Order: sequence, then structure tokens, then C-alpha cells
Amino acid sequence: MPVVNLDLKRLKHWFPGKSVEQLIEELPFIGLDIESTTSTEIRIEYNPNRPDFGSDYGIARSLKGYLDIELGIPKYNLLRSDKYKIISDSKKNLTRPFITGLVAKDLKLETIDIKQLSSTQDDLHDGIGRQKIKASIGIYPLHDIKFPLKYTSISHDFSFTFSNHSASTTVSEFLDSHGFGTKYCQLQQDSGANYSALLDKENQLISMPPFANFDTKELEPGLTDLFIHVTSIEHKLADDMTAILAALVNDMGSTLQTILVQTPEEIIYSPDLRPAHIFVSAGHVNGTLGTELTSEEIMTSLRRCRLEAKAVKGKGSTIICTIPRYRVDIFDKIDIVEEVAIGYGISNLIPSIPSSKASGNLSEVTRYLDIIRVTMVGLGYLEVNNFSLIAKKIQFDSMISEYKPDRILAVEGALNADLDYLRNSLLPSLMLNLSRNIHETYPQKIFEIGKVFSKEASLERWHLACLLASSSSNFTEAKSVLQGLLDSAFANDFKTEPDKLSHFTDGRCAKVIIGSECTGELGEISASVVDSFKLRVPVSGFEINLSKMLNIES
Repeated sequence: MPVVNLDLKRLKHWFPGKSVEQLIEELPFIGLDIESTTSTEIRIEYNPNRPDFGSDYGIARSLKGYLDIELGIPKYNLLRSDKYKIISDSKKNLTRPFITGLVAKDLKLETIDIKQLSSTQDDLHDGIGRQKIKASIGIYPLHDIKFPLKYTSISHDFSFTFSNHSASTTVSEFLDSHGFGTKYCQLQQDSGANYSALLDKENQLISMPPFANFDTKELEPGLTDLFIHVTSIEHKLADDMTAILAALVNDMGSTLQTILVQTPEEIIYSPDLRPAHIFVSAGHVNGTLGTELTSEEIMTSLRRCRLEAKAVKGKGSTIICTIPRYRVDIFDKIDIVEEVAIGYGISNLIPSIPSSKASGNLSEVTRYLDIIRVTMVGLGYLEVNNFSLIAKKIQFDSMISEYKPDRILAVEGALNADLDYLRNSLLPSLMLNLSRNIHETYPQKIFEIGKVFSKEASLERWHLACLLASSSSNFTEAKSVLQGLLDSAFANDFKTEPDKLSHFTDGRCAKVIIGSECTGELGEISASVVDSFKLRVPVSGFEINLSKMLNIES
């Protein structure tokens, strides 16, 4: 969990009349955990789904609402200007297609402000930026940047000079000397041979995301003007990170000015701080929380969470909630319900005693699945649990399997390109697990029990999949594991019939027949699939349909 250092002197300054002890007691009620306290500071853990908590300013912003000091959406001092311009190549020509940014003026940075800004930058990189693979940030003194800037594509032999170095270097030499070529090698293989780069009007390199930023002088106390940019593979993610940073420097007292980004396709102004709107009814809130709050109480609770809320005329108890742009964690009305609970006060919610005296029990299906788990562990296998969502590239391309859109369920409006399909098999997920553990010792034995999905009559099915990765892995060993499972957990036998499947080796795969029905597949993973996941040893395994075996209806 990410951690923020909260200075007690600043806390006292921001909340006059409130004791430190009182403030510390309130922090958990806005969703924060206290890791430790000293005589000078508090270390606070926050959930990564709230990246706006990545600075003490963000925490203070939320706490002021909870304590009724400042209610509703924060006000922004944003000036729209054409003065600061970035001319970008077409998105299709850039490996990192989207760039956004802002200019913060009239600041007076103190040392602790710089630390908070740097800490927020690091947490955004590690969190929603996925170690800078999906998005990265550059922060510079404005006077070092010569506008207009150019966001373009450069090759590995592009030569540049950092401001405090006399000798020029090429992109490839710089990456090799800093080890970035290894760290982001997969990213570059996926995105092509060239690199996205931000150049100033004199064609000097400012940034080459995610590898490096311009080696200008570091931020120093007393600075008044900053230039901040965000580059990303997703437009929304770039806007999200820019909005969080805009809220932070706005709280520091700056005047925000826009960056004009001009591409061959469009002209945009950044930051985009337009709020979102979600409708919710008082009945839905009360039905979810088990409360009897009036519409006015619900709206007051939302304002205490630094949101805005108004009753919709002529719509009964319907409320329109306005969400500030930096609250990137709010998507749907259930998130609004959570904000109502926080704003109303978790301690004010009265628990109710269940009306039934009966205790809960495990379902029959759960008991069956637990028996299978215990048996697989007894056979020496480690259980893994993966997301039901998977990338099309993993499910089909890496498995060298034919994509059949009439059988697979896609996620409409997926927010993550890596999780855009509901999986119809467990084997691709297990192969991905193995590919992420290639530096661990072998043999590696893993299994998973999970649901698969399709557009066929049976929409959801429970499956069991198992993989063995080792130098001696083969069809016979996979078959013996399946036989051991069926003998121990089901007291059942099976037979195999030769089959031909794209992800298995020809002549080394079979259908699994239990009774008179085909219940699964068994075999050695083909060399081409093993190579596509960059594995170093042979892999064999099986996948069976537990719903069919146990007569479980979807």
C-alpha cells in the first residue's frame, strides 16, 4: 500500500482549533490507515484506488469536507491560454500517442511541497501508470522550457545533449548505459523501433517517456512556475493523471494555465477539469445502506465528500451528483452510495440483527470444489486465482487459437485493454502465470478452479485446469495427474481419444471422455505456444469441465 507522510505542523496550520489527536481519530473514517506516528509526522497508508490521496494536500482537501470546513467541489483557478503550445505528430505515428499537461504559475514552493509533489509523481507512476509502462509524468521549472514544443517520434540513433553535459549521446547509448533497454524491453518490442519524444523549439530533448526526462536542474524551494506533462498509451489515463496533479498544485495556491496540444486530427486544451455527473435516487441509497436518509441528508453527505449534489426537479427523490475530475475512482452510482456512507459517517450507521436465526453453510458446489482443491494440493500442485477477464492477445493470439467472436463475450467499453474479454478457457491464464515466473526454479506445478464464459446455451461453467512445467513434462505425466484426481476425488475412471487442437502438440493430445461424454482436453502444450509465452521448458496439462461432471447448472 502506498504511504504519505503528513507533517504535524502543516496539519495544525490547515486545521486551526482542531487538536492533532482529534484529526488522527477522524482519518480512518475517510478511508485512511495510520501506519505510524512520531512527534513530527504521521505515516498514512491509502488505498491505490484513491490516487488523489497521494499527497498531504489531497488528504487535507478531503478531511476539510468531512469536518464541514469546506463543502462541495473545490474551486479551480484555471486560465485558458494559447501561449504554451505542443505540436504533436499523428497518434498512429507515436508509440505513446497521448500527451497532456498544464502550467502552474504564482507558486512559492517550499521543500516539503517539492517532496509531496515528487511523492505523488512516484505513486502515480507505480499505481495507475503501471511502473510508467502505461503513463509517465515530467515536472520542470517553467523557465527551462522553450515553447512551442514538439511531440514526435525519434529513432535509436537520434543524438542529443543534456544541459549539464558537454558530450552528446545517442538514444541507444543512453538506454544501454542506464539499463532502461532491459527494464522496458518488452514495452519497446510491443510498440516498435522508434521512441516518442518531447523536444523544445531548438530541437533539444526534454523527455523520452517512459525512459528519461530532460536532465535540467531539479526543483528548488522558491520556484514560482512549473511545467507538467503526462504521456500515456490511453487518452483518459493521461487526463486522469493531469487532473490529479492540477488539483494538487491548485491547492498549493497556483494559478493554472492550459497547454494547447495540436495534432493533425484535433486541437485540445489541457487540463480537462470538466466534472462528471451521475444520477442516483434516495431509494437506491437507502436500500443499499439500510438507512432512511432524506434527500437533503444524502446531498449534505455528498458535499462533505467534496462532491456536489442537487435534487432533480420533477424527478421525485432523484439526485444529480457532480464529481470533480480528480476523483478518478468514481464510475457508477454504487460509488456514490459509498460516498454517502462516508459523508454521513460510518460510525453513525446502526448495524441491524439478521431476521433469520439460521447460520450460513457451504453450498454443495463449494464442498465439491474444496474436495478437488485438497486433492490437487495433495498431488503436489499449487492453486492460483486469476481474473475472469483476459486480453484477446493472451486468450487467442498467444495460444495460437482461432478467434471466434460468436462464441466469446467481450466487455463493452472496457477501461483496460488488457482485460477486455471474459475468458472461455483457463489454460491461457495459467500459461501467463508460468511466463511471469520464468526465473523461479522448476518444476512448477499449478492449477486453477474457475468459471469460463461463452455465448453458448451454458453461459457460465466451472472448469479445472492444471499445468506442469519441467524438463520432463509430457503427456503421460499429465494423464497420471488427471487419473489420480479422478480416482481420489470422484472414484471415477476416464478414457482418452486422440484429438487435434491448435495449442497442443500434434499426436500428443487427446479428448477426455468420462462415461460417454467429452469432458475436457489433455496433452502437451505445443512448442509454438510455449515460445509465445517465452517459457524455457516443456509444458503439459489438462482442462476439464466440472459443471458437466458435477451436474452444476450455470
